Amino acid sequence: MAQFEAVTDYEFPFQVGILNDGAAAQRFSAFLTEKGIKNKIKRQPPNLFVIYVAEAKDVSFAKRAIMDFRANPYGKQYTQAAWNLGSKAKLKTLRRSAARGRGGWQLQSVTSVVELLCVLATVWMMFAPDGALQLLAWWQLDQVFGGGELWRLVTPCFIHFGVLHILFNLVMFEAFARPIERYLGGGHLLLVVLCIGVVDNLLAQLVIANMSGVRIVGGLSGVVYGVIGYAYIMSKRPDLSMMEFPRGMFMVCAVIIGISFVLSFMGLYSSPVSEIVHAGGLILGVLIALGNSKRKLKIRY
Repeated sequence: MAQFEAVTDYEFPFQVGILNDGAAAQRFSAFLTEKGIKNKIKRQPPNLFVIYVAEAKDVSFAKRAIMDFRANPYGKQYTQAAWNLGSKAKLKTLRRSAARGRGGWQLQSVTSVVELLCVLATVWMMFAPDGALQLLAWWQLDQVFGGGELWRLVTPCFIHFGVLHILFNLVMFEAFARPIERYLGGGHLLLVVLCIGVVDNLLAQLVIANMSGVRIVGGLSGVVYGVIGYAYIMSKRPDLSMMEFPRGMFMVCAVIIGISFVLSFMGLYSSPVSEIVHAGGLILGVLIALGNSKRKLKIRY
């Protein structure tokens, strides 16, 4: 058997190994790049990732390195290399490519479906508020479980009370939910949104609203803050370094919530309902992300 296998790619002709995980292939590719070895990943169906190098003199080192990598794929040298590569031009090209591809607005995506449901529910609220609230909102637990109308645990997220309310939420949801779906998939985002939405709705309606005298609460803002918290933690994973998170954004959200609490308790707001929902969403998003931070995830490149 030959020392290496030649292929038809004249720029990267030498195959050094095969990995069965895209994220792992990216980490190993980053390691080779940091060592000054020109390399390329080629995906082969159904889910194999073949590593090639450009020069014959690098084949022996790369073959030994991929054997070590298989034994310890999360070694510090590999995750650190992937992290370092995040600030280089090669990964910026990947980001631009993602933005032109699956990162754009798509009707069939979970992000877009949530946004459209918010628009439809809010338009319904404008023209027939009683009918919308009767079907989508709830103010007693029997309305949810007594008649088996479990959708009410989620649908208050789609109700908004004004144009500015929905515009802010849609802009922020698009900015932070879209990258999560782009790299982790629609099913992953849907689970995150449902978990945050259900818990936040229960918190808002059962605890806060009843204590403060507010009959009905609604809006996507709790989910938006939760998605922000989730994206903030997940973007710190070395294998998700391409999922950009604006510097300082998490701290801005925390400060805004803190100031709103202070103003509420000073009597400048009628009740702290919104602030508690926002804080609950942000904390819940962080907790869910921490639970996923060490798990092996299927990342889409």
